[in-house]
Amino acid sequence: MVSKYIKALALTIVILGIGLVAINYLDDSRAGALANAIEERDLDLQASQQLFLYESVFSGDDVCPVILAHIDSQKSQASKILSEIEQAEKNRLFPDTGLLKRRFLLQNVELYLLVTRAAKDCGSADLKPVVYFYPDKYYCAECASQAAILDSVTAQCRDVRVFAFPGDLEIPVIYLLKQKYGIQKYPSLFFNSGKHDSLVSESTLKSELGCQ
Repeated sequence: MVSKYIKALALTIVILGIGLVAINYLDDSRAGALANAIEERDLDLQASQQLFLYESVFSGDDVCPVILAHIDSQKSQASKILSEIEQAEKNRLFPDTGLLKRRFLLQNVELYLLVTRAAKDCGSADLKPVVYFYPDKYYCAECASQAAILDSVTAQCRDVRVFAFPGDLEIPVIYLLKQKYGIQKYPSLFFNSGKHDSLVSESTLKSELGCQ
């Protein structure tokens, strides 16, 4: 007769196996969802680039309203995706988190450049980009506070768009942006054509960005 202890052990192993399968399935699902979200951003960015190309070919047509509306529709996705990637990275849910993060960051730089171009070409003051530089390889308490302040400001100010870039990763275009804006410490912000290399309060941000 099989011992009740052996039966209990076998049942435990079965339950553990089912649990591991379920966890792997959930991890794969989350990885797939993140990959799909990033792929959709790729398509949105291509569409924005095509609008600028259309404008350069058919210069008489006023496509600025279409460009601005399309770019505006993309601004709510970034912070959510980055948060999910960083959470997955922290919990080590799947192996290709670093690749997804790098691809996302490159997309974010591209969107920032498109927003900057739209502001110049379309003469729109409605787009108010804030570039936020922070470290990825170590914890920065002031950076965490600055990120929370920026989240609050973007929730209140519809036209403010924050672009968060880790300054210590080896991403060439972010390195060039750091050089261009003279970034040497974290946290640092660049907005309204000026650098701010210390913690900027919510009231100061809202005042300088014209959001009350």
